Amino acid sequence: MGETLQKHKDLTLEKGRRNEERFFEAMNDVSAKNLPPWILRAHRPTSKQDKYEGIDAIIETSDVGRLFVQIKSSTAGEEKFKKGRHFQRNRSFVVVVVSNYDTPESIRVKTRKLLSELRWEYFKHVCNICNK
Repeated sequence: MGETLQKHKDLTLEKGRRNEERFFEAMNDVSAKNLPPWILRAHRPTSKQDKYEGIDAIIETSDVGRLFVQIKSSTAGEEKFKKGRHFQRNRSFVVVVVSNYDTPESIRVKTRKLLSELRWEYFKHVCNICNK
């Protein structure tokens, strides 16, 4: 791999790590007022879950169990992830794009919206099973 390409890859990985850290700070801020009570906490996955399942964050909920988050720094990264094997195998994922301009509040708002939609899909699926 060329030196320039390696530097670009290193910068991209560092940007991703910083945005993941910002995500956890935003989601676990105890003073946050704009998270629903069904979101209990966010935590990091095991290294195995991260590597083999593509999970960046696990959201513990009070009613549907664990929901999984992939954190991306761009919509291009989001699109690439959605075409990949992890997303195709496991639709219990939301992909949250965290940019350098996002505030903790905007991170929580976009995450809450995506998790609410996924949670609603879960409830619809369970209701369909119960009605059969």
